[in-house]
Amino acid sequence: MALIKCKECGQPMSSSAKVCPHCGKQRPSATKTGCAWIIVLFGAAIIWGIWKGASSPGTSASPPAIAAAQSADPAVTADSIEQQWVYRSSADSMTGKPIQNAWVESQNTVDFSFPYAGAQHATLTLRKHPRYGHDVIFTIERGQFGCGFDGCPIMVRFDDGQAERYTGNEPEDHSTTTVFIAPAARFEARMRKAKVVRVESSFYQEGRQVFTFDVAGFDDKKFSGG
Repeated sequence: MALIKCKECGQPMSSSAKVCPHCGKQRPSATKTGCAWIIVLFGAAIIWGIWKGASSPGTSASPPAIAAAQSADPAVTADSIEQQWVYRSSADSMTGKPIQNAWVESQNTVDFSFPYAGAQHATLTLRKHPRYGHDVIFTIERGQFGCGFDGCPIMVRFDDGQAERYTGNEPEDHSTTTVFIAPAARFEARMRKAKVVRVESSFYQEGRQVFTFDVAGFDDKKFSGG
């Protein structure tokens, strides 16, 4: 991650940030990307509706919406879309061994205040890395987690059980939109037995917010690269 100057106010900002934290100006590349995805998703929705009306029971053709998603990301499978979870495998450049990822988007959205305004989802990712082991990664699109060098409390509720306390740790690049939930092994074990997971964390000037994830469709075989 590098620092660049905001074209609007000239203040330093992260090259990965979509919005300047000083003046709230959205980067042109982020705007273009967002508009492009809106157009793609809108077109996919129209094609899906046409396909649903024209197809008959028992057809083996892939739905156009899935085909559109696969054209944008070949690693996305029809099963992963239907089950909410998305699976991807890549190679670790240092060992050549596979890195396995599985992620799911929150069912609900939150709307933060300026300069992070606008409805946004959170993402829950499980990662199996040949050098770093298992990680649980909690990510938002915009905003700042209320975590420092010592971490921050993360409350997690699995199904209708009692809320459990975990710790959110900053990533090495100090990104404000990502925390690693620890202990990852306990979280992953509990999540595998659950259908719904609720994750609560504090956010800068936004207090504590809760995101709900439908995790019932998690497929361990796909996560393991099988």
